[in-house]
Amino acid sequence: MLHQLPPVVVVVFHMDGCPACEAFLPKFRAIAPQYGPLSENGPMAVTGRGVPSGIYDANKFDPLAERFDIRATPTTLVLRRPYGQLREEGDLDERTIHRMFQSAAYQLQLAAASGWR
Repeated sequence: MLHQLPPVVVVVFHMDGCPACEAFLPKFRAIAPQYGPLSENGPMAVTGRGVPSGIYDANKFDPLAERFDIRATPTTLVLRRPYGQLREEGDLDERTIHRMFQSAAYQLQLAAASGWR
């Protein structure tokens, strides 16, 4: 699922019934589209513009959650290929969400400048 994406994406893992997730997700859903396409519980949209992001239920996408060692929800990851990630857990404020997307956008610019296609 993630191997066909640009070298930088933002991913959130959540669980139904999690109070911190219920507080966090509306903020993330409001901010994410400002930076690129947002997908939920399915393949990420790749438009060639901005930073793709996705919201995934940790129970429904258990192998993916295990791959990234998700131990708490919500967990927000900025994933960078070929390696590396920025990780935050819990109900983040709007400033932190913006900071994560700004970091992802900067990393995406660096990848483009180095010739990633």
